[in-house]
Amino acid sequence: MSYPDPPSQPPWTPPGQQPPGPPPPGAAYPQPHYGAPRKNRTWMIPVAGVAGVALMASSVWAANHVMDDLFVGPQPETVLPASSVMFAKLDLRPSGGQLANYAQFVDKLPDELRDEVDPESDPAEPIFDELLLDGTDLRYERDVQSWFGQRFGFAMWPADNEDAAVDDDGLAMALALAVEDEGAAEETLDELRGEWDDLYYEIDGDFAILSTSDAALDEHAAQVDRGTLADESDFSADMNAVGGDSLAAAWLDLEALSELDLGTGGSGYGTDPWNEDPWGGSDPFSEFEEATGRMAMALKVEADYVELRGDMFDVTVDGVSMSEYEVEAPGIDVLGELPDNTVMAMGGNNLEQWVSQAWEDDPDAFAELGIDDAMTELGVDPPEGFADLLGSRTAFGITDFDGMFDSTGVRSSDPSFQYRATGAEAGVLEEIVTEAGQGGYGSAPGVDTEGDTTVVSYGRTGTGRLGDDPLYQQAMQDMAGAGMGFYLDLRAVAEEDGTHGADQFGAIGAAMSLDGDNASFQARWAPSGG
Repeated sequence: MSYPDPPSQPPWTPPGQQPPGPPPPGAAYPQPHYGAPRKNRTWMIPVAGVAGVALMASSVWAANHVMDDLFVGPQPETVLPASSVMFAKLDLRPSGGQLANYAQFVDKLPDELRDEVDPESDPAEPIFDELLLDGTDLRYERDVQSWFGQRFGFAMWPADNEDAAVDDDGLAMALALAVEDEGAAEETLDELRGEWDDLYYEIDGDFAILSTSDAALDEHAAQVDRGTLADESDFSADMNAVGGDSLAAAWLDLEALSELDLGTGGSGYGTDPWNEDPWGGSDPFSEFEEATGRMAMALKVEADYVELRGDMFDVTVDGVSMSEYEVEAPGIDVLGELPDNTVMAMGGNNLEQWVSQAWEDDPDAFAELGIDDAMTELGVDPPEGFADLLGSRTAFGITDFDGMFDSTGVRSSDPSFQYRATGAEAGVLEEIVTEAGQGGYGSAPGVDTEGDTTVVSYGRTGTGRLGDDPLYQQAMQDMAGAGMGFYLDLRAVAEEDGTHGADQFGAIGAAMSLDGDNASFQARWAPSGG
């Protein structure tokens, strides 16, 4: 059984273009094939790629293990180079404030999910099993748990010495593991060194640094001597912006990455899924002449929800800045005006400005999708016609999933919905409704007006306001000033799927905001169990 995940793409992309950056925490970075290790798999994968595995387990585990030394310890950015262009970390040793949040959040989890997590299990165990121990005689509880300090860090940087690079991309990498007993750590890592041809390590203070060659370790040491990520003002400011007290975090230097030849390393990729190239063997920046700026992401747990936040700073792509998409009066309050039985909603203020700017930047993309021709048939032309369709405040909500899908996942009926557009041309929307009625609806959607708002409704829609729903308020709290919002009632999804305890699954809220050359994206799950 699966449910829709919160949106997780980078928080801003010029419409018509592909996101200028690597995948987010939860998706693996491209993994080069290092040759022929004795085990048929490269040992190193980014920590961000396994953050999702540990999220639920760490919440319960941390809430059940209160101890003095849980609140102290250095962070991996203190031993990774300032020259890093890619960084990720997973922190399973939360602060006191986070621990209190975990305990309250666990009480709100659906029974079905909470029952699947062993509160006594260590969330680091499955991560080590995937990273290092698979196929060896070593076991986490016996060989690792006593010395591991519950923090992972991962970084990649442009190698000065080509022998330090992992492949033709020219990037060196290091994995930092927090260490509490140096002697025990060395004993385990020495055994692992004998298992993997491409594993080399050294102890650097409170961390073991693992990499793919002695040259890479030497390069790491030389780079750290020049400065660490923790010393970099941009890095620190970016991470603080997304929330420093997080379970998992990642940071990217988009300008530096755009200058590299990514995804085209000459050594190729093996058949192991950890080694497959998620970019399909092509450089994700190849279609751009220039990209600047930085991205930071963080996954954190609050008392009422778990949240993924991603920010982009000073980003431009081929000279196009995010400031060009900033609207006059952002806001997502229009979502709250949808019916109280809305199960999925999206919209915002001044979306017509965003779409018009996107058309100005890349009209060919709209033409290829047939949007221009469709609008001309309706008697409106882009970009001016976007305001006729969208108005200045726009919201679309599905109000009933019942019967929308059959057991095979194929649509078996038309969903109930409501569309609200303040300032739109009612005549244009009425023409669209007429066309829709001829194209398959049993009865045409109704068109009405409420002041200067045109309302298109079909099927069962409630008479109350979505904004008055406490679950909506919880999922969307602190997002009112965003430019675009999204809401999904997971209780309805779980009920449609026949899940036991569907009313405990809560809702997902998401929003995107623009502030000059910066952008921020939030995706939040607020469960309703307990």
